[in-house]
Amino acid sequence: LKRCIEELKAFLREIGGSLGRLGDNYLILTPNAHIKIAS
Repeated sequence: LKRCIEELKAFLREIGGSLGRLGDNYLILTPNAHIKIAS
């Protein structure tokens, strides 16, 4: 699971996306720099 999340984070860095967590069970991925998840 950790490796998968690291791969997603690397992919999102390449395309300018964003990743956020919603609780313990859900991840939210955004496709580009126009949509950001505020922490």
